[in-house]
Amino acid sequence: GYTTINSPLTGLSSYAKLQEGTYLSASNNLLTYIAQLDPIWVNFSISENEFLRYRDEVQRGVLSLPKDNAFDIEVVMADGSIYPERGHIGFADPSFSKEPGTFLVRSVLANPRGQLRPGQFVKVNVIGAVRPHSIVIPQRAVQQGAKSHFVWVVGKDGKAEQRPVVVGTWDGDNWFILDGLKNGDAIVIDGAIRVSGGAALKTTPFAPKPESIAAPRKAAEPMSIEQTQMAEPPKNSPKDPPPTQSRDAAKVYFEKDSDVLTPQGAQALGPLARMLAGDPMLAVDIAGHTDKSGGSTRNAQLAKDRAKAVRAALIAQGARPEQTNLKMPAAITGGPGNVEARRVDIVPTRVAQAGKKALGGPEATAPR
Repeated sequence: GYTTINSPLTGLSSYAKLQEGTYLSASNNLLTYIAQLDPIWVNFSISENEFLRYRDEVQRGVLSLPKDNAFDIEVVMADGSIYPERGHIGFADPSFSKEPGTFLVRSVLANPRGQLRPGQFVKVNVIGAVRPHSIVIPQRAVQQGAKSHFVWVVGKDGKAEQRPVVVGTWDGDNWFILDGLKNGDAIVIDGAIRVSGGAALKTTPFAPKPESIAAPRKAAEPMSIEQTQMAEPPKNSPKDPPPTQSRDAAKVYFEKDSDVLTPQGAQALGPLARMLAGDPMLAVDIAGHTDKSGGSTRNAQLAKDRAKAVRAALIAQGARPEQTNLKMPAAITGGPGNVEARRVDIVPTRVAQAGKKALGGPEATAPR
């Protein structure tokens, strides 16, 4: 005979696992799945390192958690839009998962319109923690040196002083500074890449720009971000603008025998990428370097690959391909094991004049 089976919960059913007329048994009785949509669970994870860092910051008093750990959960959809409903944490696994190296956290959100579906990937913002008496500065003011991040501080005599800083987490386009700055310090925000130690500075008060909705970015043409030609820079003709001095060069550092740009290196390129995006006539020469630990052929390729990685990061953050030029430095290698040698120099210059093709310019080739 036939019977009616009612679901104990409200949701959407999946496809039929068994066809009509199939005999059911204790081992063959799964008809379908029912996915409950409202409320819906959103799972995310916290790494062991993050957990230990937050616990240490709470103990040191630099991070304050909400009462009873009552965090709000905000969901960011794949297109960057904010899901309208906020949720709360419903469960946190007390056990550490060895395979991914994380702790599982489950949040619960209302989903009356079914905008969230099982299996979706979203970004989760955990809201509620406060950093009391924090110093927050625009990210573009932070530069990366060989040993640490730094900012340019305006001294009492109006001259630039390099100040190492310890950076924390991000808040939008701003960066928390954990150590190195104090209340009342005056720092350089725009144009920091052109500053050198001891230079006299002409400053104006910083006025944050009001947030605005950016126009949709046009998709990039299907062209390779690689440059297959690296050449010596040409000598200046009388009509060419003078080259930027090496003291203006920005530097990005790499791990030993690696051409992978670190997250800190990518973040440090943000201010320069924004400068390039805002000035069509500004360009950069990019030159990679290595230490002497490898052979000459390997070092030459590694230096080139590091330069390509920096160029790709600048383009990904808004710079135009024609503003980035790979250059072969006079000396690729430095001392063995020398951190300073494992770097890429980025020197500001000007876009080549019309009718002149810059050596090492981008080639419109099919993507590989």
